[in-house]
Amino acid sequence: MPRKRREEVAMIRHLVGLMRPDLAAVPWVEIDAMTHEQGMEILAASAVFLSLQRFEGFGLPAIEAMAAGCLVAGFPGVAISDYAQPDNGWWARDDDIEAAARAVCAALTAARDGTPSALARIEAGRVLAQSYSVPVRDAALLAFFESFLATAP
Repeated sequence: MPRKRREEVAMIRHLVGLMRPDLAAVPWVEIDAMTHEQGMEILAASAVFLSLQRFEGFGLPAIEAMAAGCLVAGFPGVAISDYAQPDNGWWARDDDIEAAARAVCAALTAARDGTPSALARIEAGRVLAQSYSVPVRDAALLAFFESFLATAP
């Protein structure tokens, strides 16, 4: 989803090919100007998702990719401590293009080789995504308001 980082994705893709020529032929599919359902279909068919988030309070695209079973690599946006952890993706500091390219290389290699690390990150991502599901959110909101109302004068 390169909407906010078109130049960066071009540089990352170029660096991946330079760093790992064996990964240069991997197809990159842009998710842009399509319905949510179409985007989710692409995620479901993809092994790796490049997170290009910037200035977001919450990284929904990365969470959706995790829910779809993708390995996630790239930039987490400003909410890094909330969801972007070493056990669920390969993360780079914001604007560190070289680190993002290395993260993509690691994710692509793990996906291709089916490493235990890849399987563990996929599972950790799915578990994390489930914790942000609508039923979990609704239960947390209900518990908050019940607690708030119980202590109101």
